Amino acid sequence: MIFGVCKNASRIDFVFDSYIEGSVKDSERLRRTQKPPVLYSNIALESKLARDMDSFWPSAPNKIKLEQLIKGYLMDHFTAHPDDLLIVLSRIVGDETSTPTQSIKNGEVFQHPDLDTNHEEAGIRIIPHAVHAVIQSCMTRIVILSSDTDVFVVVMYFYHLLAANGLAELWLRGGVGDKTRFIPIHVIAVKVGKPVCEVLPATHVLTGWDITSKFGTKAAGIKAEPVLYLKDFGRAHTDVHDCVQNAEKFLVQVLNRGKHGIETMDRLRFIWYHHRKSVTITDLSPQPVMLQKVIFTGHSMQPTCKSIARETFH
Repeated sequence: MIFGVCKNASRIDFVFDSYIEGSVKDSERLRRTQKPPVLYSNIALESKLARDMDSFWPSAPNKIKLEQLIKGYLMDHFTAHPDDLLIVLSRIVGDETSTPTQSIKNGEVFQHPDLDTNHEEAGIRIIPHAVHAVIQSCMTRIVILSSDTDVFVVVMYFYHLLAANGLAELWLRGGVGDKTRFIPIHVIAVKVGKPVCEVLPATHVLTGWDITSKFGTKAAGIKAEPVLYLKDFGRAHTDVHDCVQNAEKFLVQVLNRGKHGIETMDRLRFIWYHHRKSVTITDLSPQPVMLQKVIFTGHSMQPTCKSIARETFH
């Protein structure tokens, strides 16, 4: 499938996820698990996989073995069948596994320690590979195959850095079958502007992602003037107290649909409780103290907005 999509490519990077014990995503992965995992002692090309793969995917060791199989197969294939196509295979990291980033071209294998990042998510590790492709391989067009919202946010954030180093076009291929689309990041990022691109990660995290509870929609986050409130979010020079206050003001706008005049969750809860029809305690927004936990702990077992409100009033 990959080589069918990338027929005219001069370089293909395979970027793998890492699976590390104690990750902040462990509880989220556990929440998504529908069936007990079945652990495979070995996975080879001739291995028979279960008909119901819901028992395969919950196991991190299974996924590590599958990644190693793919990487090993590609290395063996392009060593035995030299090709001018540059294949880059990212680092694979597990609890008992660590393989370096390698590339192969014309049957020759190269090491890339500069790409051996410690980031767990492939969506983040794509960026060093993209920068390497632009600077070292002089690529002017990059196509990323991913349907993940996280990847869209990350590539929008880093587009201007890539463009400054010579990238002309950055595409994101998402969807499956008839719904496959090529999204022109280079067009969208220029149209929305660099300030918006720089606050997209903060907007995405605060409105809910893998390790934070949902706090409104992405559309509501964009309409809530994120540049005004989040331009310094998470920056090293930012005072934490100011950061929390601005994040709270932003989330108030997300929940209050951009209606100005209310800046704190306390005030928003008061207005909702006394002026909305048929409102219950569980419909109210969370208190600021709990909001700080949602923003800064990065813990994957965050309570929902309703459970926070319930805890507040109890």
